[in-house]
Amino acid sequence: MKGSKIVSAAEPRGRFKEGIVSGTPLPGTFMQLTNAAPQAGRFTYAAAPANAVNVAILLEDDLQGFGVGTAYTSGARCRLYVPAGGEEVNCLLATGVTPAVGALIAVGASGIGVAAATNPPVVECLENLAALGANTLVLCEATANLG
Repeated sequence: MKGSKIVSAAEPRGRFKEGIVSGTPLPGTFMQLTNAAPQAGRFTYAAAPANAVNVAILLEDDLQGFGVGTAYTSGARCRLYVPAGGEEVNCLLATGVTPAVGALIAVGASGIGVAAATNPPVVECLENLAALGANTLVLCEATANLG
């Protein structure tokens, strides 16, 4: 992980969004728009299913008490980020993944990043680490515009 926030760029070029959370995901999770009706003008986002490519990354929200490492509560307002291609972000990768610079990462179950064996990659690792013993935020680079 680089820094203490999900977006590590000093001048982000991607797109920030607001929404409503479905479920209890952690910041750094890959999220996808649901088909739920808008609430107070905001759409609902849930952890993306495996192999999803049209995703946004759930951001921390210190003003509501959802810092890095603190799960959101279902129904809470949330902030999301869709990074521009080549932009650096901290993404939540799954237990057992061995991050290596250049390793391609796809969306796995519950919106957590996994090695992109045959799944379409959404980010590329920018850190060399031992096999992860728990879901961990890892510095990655967006392979293309995600959302």
